[in-house]
Amino acid sequence: MIELIKTKQYRRLIICFAALDGAQLYMLTILWGWFTERGSRDGAEIAFIIYSAVIAITLLAVPYIINRKDLLERPKSLAVVVRVSVIAAFASFLIALLPGVAPLFIAETLATIFLFIAHAVCIVCIARELPSYLIGRAVGLVMSFAMLIAYVGNYMPDGDAWVYIESAVYVALLAVAALCFRQGEQAENDEQQDQRGYSRSYIAVFAVAVFCYAIVAGLDDNIRYFVDPEGEHFAFTIEFIFLIGALIYLIAGYITDMFKSLKVIVMTALAAIFITIAPLLFTDVQTVAVFYTVLGKLSVYALWIICIAIPIRYSKRKSNWVGFGYAILYLGMVLTSVLFLFLPEEEYNVAFALIMVFALAALFSVVYLFNYLQKQTVLSQLSLIRRHEAELSQLAVKMSSLESSAVTVDWSMIAEECSLTKREGELLPMIVGTMTAEEIASDIDVSLSTVKFHIRNVLKKTECKTRRELRLRIEDGEPNNGLDPDNFSKDS
Repeated sequence: MIELIKTKQYRRLIICFAALDGAQLYMLTILWGWFTERGSRDGAEIAFIIYSAVIAITLLAVPYIINRKDLLERPKSLAVVVRVSVIAAFASFLIALLPGVAPLFIAETLATIFLFIAHAVCIVCIARELPSYLIGRAVGLVMSFAMLIAYVGNYMPDGDAWVYIESAVYVALLAVAALCFRQGEQAENDEQQDQRGYSRSYIAVFAVAVFCYAIVAGLDDNIRYFVDPEGEHFAFTIEFIFLIGALIYLIAGYITDMFKSLKVIVMTALAAIFITIAPLLFTDVQTVAVFYTVLGKLSVYALWIICIAIPIRYSKRKSNWVGFGYAILYLGMVLTSVLFLFLPEEEYNVAFALIMVFALAALFSVVYLFNYLQKQTVLSQLSLIRRHEAELSQLAVKMSSLESSAVTVDWSMIAEECSLTKREGELLPMIVGTMTAEEIASDIDVSLSTVKFHIRNVLKKTECKTRRELRLRIEDGEPNNGLDPDNFSKDS
């Protein structure tokens, strides 16, 4: 964590990322209040569905465009995109000052798009510039800051004066984000991206796990519909949710970086979510509020960090899917928000029963995925070992063949057949071998020119252009001036 703060390149990105996350929370808080005042609670809920859908689409589309247009190789262009988006987010927010509900929808949609364009650029830069072992802590730190921002905003009193203060904070956070953004250098000595191919069954199970988790994650934002629609029982837990939630984000980010295998953490969190959802169907409201807040919500927070950080970590070389973790969380909010908005209150039990099924499906899918990955890792390692053993075996056979031919060849017979002088016959094994002319001269203590003279004579008498050609003809047994091994004897 200290490295994130001490390194200037990392610190700028973290501050920019945190400021953008805080700005979107303040924007949502302000517009939510105005929706309630000018329209209705249902209008505010519809606005939230649009807001979540826009975030999901933007976080999937922008990294793809950045990668397709090679904007990471053009720092100035990327900085212009961020600053123009921030300015456009501020200008879009001003539309909400117009009377009526329609300007609120327009302002929220446009401001969210522009905010998350800058947000996506920041995530891509974090994936590229931060070492993999710091990604989880970076995301945890940013999310923790966002929780503290939400905590402060939640406790601001009602009234026009405080709306102006909240708006000023929103503008200040936008300014901080625009000023702090700098694109740095790509992280060096980072872990290699996994290039392993996956089967269709693996991809299918992964899709099931992601979809189920989206439903479960979206439930966290909509659970008030069932347990506390009027906000009577969750009020006393607000401080706990925001302050302890901020701490959980930091811890979850650290765990994501420190543990390479997250199987136990993910399974435990999913099981805890399932266990805390089950009492919703049988227990009184206040007990459920406390029980879910203490266990369920914290489990969801831990999963949020893991699911956000992992796609960022594994998108360092190709950033198309860097925003996938964020996008899937907001997709879950869209799905569950639509469900609870249009579902009659007396049918909430059915919805929660279905969501419990999704939680179980996600749990079993995750177990399958981790087991499949573990099996594939073992098989790939065994395949690599066998391939290396085969290569070593072939090399040993080749070396043995070369040593055999070097030992059994009757060099004196070859020298006689090729009419070599006594001295040329003595040097023939060295000339056919891999020693250089300089090494031969040093070994037999003669001048280099003398060795070259003998080499030229040997090549001329054997009708070979190079030493390599002479060596290959002896090894292959190609007839040439008596060089056929069948024409000379071998030692046995």
